[in-house]
Amino acid sequence: MIWIVPLLSLCALSCYWLWNEKLRRECDAKLADGAVLLVAAKYRQAVTLFEEAFALSSRITMGQGDRPIYCALHSAEALAQAGQKASAYQAAMAAYMMADRRAQADYTLRLHTLMADLSEENNFLYRALGMRQIVVALLRKTAVNNRLPLAVQLAKLGTALANAGLPEHAEKALHEAAEITSDHLPQENKTYTSLLVQLGPLQCKLGQYQPAEMALQKALEIERTQEDKSDSPLVQVLGELGNLYCNWGRYEEAFPNFEEAYRLQVRNSGPSDARVGLILASYANCLRAAGRLEPAEDAAARAVKVLEMNQHPALANGLGTLGAVIAAEGDYSRAVEVFEKADAASSAIDCSITPLDAAERLDNHASALEHLSRALEAEHLRSGAAAIRSSLAAAPPADDLFTADLEELLQTPEWPRGRK
Repeated sequence: MIWIVPLLSLCALSCYWLWNEKLRRECDAKLADGAVLLVAAKYRQAVTLFEEAFALSSRITMGQGDRPIYCALHSAEALAQAGQKASAYQAAMAAYMMADRRAQADYTLRLHTLMADLSEENNFLYRALGMRQIVVALLRKTAVNNRLPLAVQLAKLGTALANAGLPEHAEKALHEAAEITSDHLPQENKTYTSLLVQLGPLQCKLGQYQPAEMALQKALEIERTQEDKSDSPLVQVLGELGNLYCNWGRYEEAFPNFEEAYRLQVRNSGPSDARVGLILASYANCLRAAGRLEPAEDAAARAVKVLEMNQHPALANGLGTLGAVIAAEGDYSRAVEVFEKADAASSAIDCSITPLDAAERLDNHASALEHLSRALEAEHLRSGAAAIRSSLAAAPPADDLFTADLEELLQTPEWPRGRK
């Protein structure tokens, strides 16, 4: 009789194992069917299967493996493809919280790339920056034979660093991305030009005018040789070259670039296109800096007309340029009217204006008010401009997920070890 207890235990264990095996097979089948639906772009049905697979995987107690993570990861990818960004982020975060971040699992790179993309799309910029750093660190270790994926992620990291107010690190990331891509020309001409157009203005912002000129001139050289100019960034390259020479004080070299960019854009899209207004606004800024106020006012007024017609987010910026030109001509009453229109446009339209541009506009407005003996209003505006500059001088907020040294990640990265 003594053998009955072990036999019963063995039978129970066998039943338990068979039940788990049944759950594993059902879970794997739903994962496979969901993957087929994902490829077929049937995202909602795919998400349903992945969620059912996740429910099954949570009941597996023997041999569960990474099934719950794959279910959540697949679901996040399907939701992202369906445009449901918030739900996709939640699913990806669930996968991330279940994952062992010390392990180099086959889903690790995929998961962090998805988390970085979804964090950006949901405007969690510093979390996106932390995730993107990890993606770059992983690719440095794995992308040996083909380094183009590393270049793509370095470019995205550079954009994230620039958005976080870290232009020096952004320049390093974009410069390395461009160097990697340059080894794959002419096949990657389009990507290379795009990187140079990002890199040049960033170097200009850092006062690195000669490297910026080299980058943009190289981009211009490539674009001039392209036969298919239907989606060519030639206009953008010319505009950025104009901005560079304007910031450098080489105004006579800036003007032809703006003028050619304007002609090309009008030819490509017509005179009422918002991009025409943006070119005219930059041209007006350069003319003002060169002291050519009459043509500057004409260009700025035309820019405002086009941007207003399109209700473009840069309208407030264009009005600020026009106000600054009019103030430089000494017509302070009319300048104040234009600045007030710029303030109204900022409230009415979701305006895309950098903090430094906003501070400059407030200072110009204040200066015009001072000439009209409206000192109290001018003081209020100057306080606002000072507050904007103070906020920019402060260090950017720390990422809420990671503590990682950017220099280390960009040069000799190690796997991030700590979580707050």
